[in-house]
Amino acid sequence: MKTRAMILALTLAAMALLAAPTAVFAGPDPAPLSRLVSRDGFLFDGQGRVVLLRGANVPAHTHKPIIYGPADVAALKAYGFNFIRLGISWDKAEPVMGQYDMEYIRSIAAFAKLCGEAGIYVMPEVHKFGWCAPGSDVPTWACNPPVKDGSDFINMSTNANRFWNDPELQDRFIALWKLIVPEFRDLDCVMGYNPMNEPLAPTMFLPGYFDLKLFAFYDRWLAAIRPLDPLRPVVLEPCTANMFVPMLPPPGFHHDNLVYAPHPYYAHQQMGNRLYHEPETSYGLEKKYFRNWLEARRLGGPLLVGEYGGDPGTRFARRWLKKTWRLMDRYFIGAAIWVYDKGDGGWAILDKAGEQKPFFRRHLRRPYPRATAGRPVELKVDTDRVTFVYRWKPDAAATAPTEIFVPREWMKKKVTVKAGKWRYDDGAELLIVENPKNSEESSVVIE
Repeated sequence: MKTRAMILALTLAAMALLAAPTAVFAGPDPAPLSRLVSRDGFLFDGQGRVVLLRGANVPAHTHKPIIYGPADVAALKAYGFNFIRLGISWDKAEPVMGQYDMEYIRSIAAFAKLCGEAGIYVMPEVHKFGWCAPGSDVPTWACNPPVKDGSDFINMSTNANRFWNDPELQDRFIALWKLIVPEFRDLDCVMGYNPMNEPLAPTMFLPGYFDLKLFAFYDRWLAAIRPLDPLRPVVLEPCTANMFVPMLPPPGFHHDNLVYAPHPYYAHQQMGNRLYHEPETSYGLEKKYFRNWLEARRLGGPLLVGEYGGDPGTRFARRWLKKTWRLMDRYFIGAAIWVYDKGDGGWAILDKAGEQKPFFRRHLRRPYPRATAGRPVELKVDTDRVTFVYRWKPDAAATAPTEIFVPREWMKKKVTVKAGKWRYDDGAELLIVENPKNSEESSVVIE
């Protein structure tokens, strides 16, 4: 009996050893956030890793006082996000010309700090929609003539033109940023500053024409803001019409540490059920993303989609979003979906109860390499088949491991890692891969 028991024990021990993932290592824990820098078409962290930002827009510009707190951070983390674009309202920050609500600005900075402590990068942006219509977040004192509603295109256009032709009004906007930056600059989680949401003017449909005024404004904004935080990336948007026309900055516009952040929406997607018969073909969508990628190279920075989204209740949006995510993976694009909000319909990524909508839970909660100790080669994710392929060229100079967000339910599949030792942090839902000793291509495959 003793012999049989010993044989059984040895057999079970051998089976346990054979079943154990021999490539697993004990540490280290995920690295804390460090400041980012833009160079060579990528964002790099303080450990020399390429960072990919995936997350959502948090519309703090719509609420005063701010309504977001720890529960919202937890909901964002549950999607696997490491990034938010955080809106600030010019109207709420400066309701009377020259009189600033610093408590409002500081409350948004406090939420940014909370996000950073949870491993989420933050991009502050001054948000406006349209120009001077009620709810546009442009202060009424900056509007002349008044705009009665969102259909008052003539007066909205007049106010937009006034801003781009009035250096004093632009200086008022820049003065607000001079107060915003000191509240955020000590936070390592601030990935960069996004000056203005969706710049627009009636001339924006003429390629390169409106860009002369837009990038002249960006030059003035950079001259005023860069001295306050000289090493932080700046995230620049093209005009709103970039959905249709190329961004053409003037030849004299040259700055380092930039990020390019278009909003490659499809103009008719809210009418998707009625117009689905190829309102935007796959070819058209691919052409737009390739153009945006070229524009980012022209500007000298990585591509970061500041907004995209759609109503998952429509067939058009579901298909459009899935194509969009595949293109973001192909071009290694960071992105923030519109919008972190609650609602059973519309574009909100949570339902009224605060739960993830089923479509987004399946397809938006997706694997991505959030920090790579090397240069990306290929990223492919198929959320229908639940397959993932990531290949990268290791960089021995990186001082922290590669970190890949992988939803824990995906870890039930076959996982093949060709790299250094690895382990899976179930709590953080991170596949952590040690830097390999050689410089051969590394990969993670889930199938």
